[in-house]
Amino acid sequence: LLHVLVIFVLMNLLVLL
Repeated sequence: LLHVLVIFVLMNLLVLL
């Protein structure tokens, strides 16, 4: 469950970069 949120956040960070 938490791993999904982590992946979502990581993807968002990549988009910001």
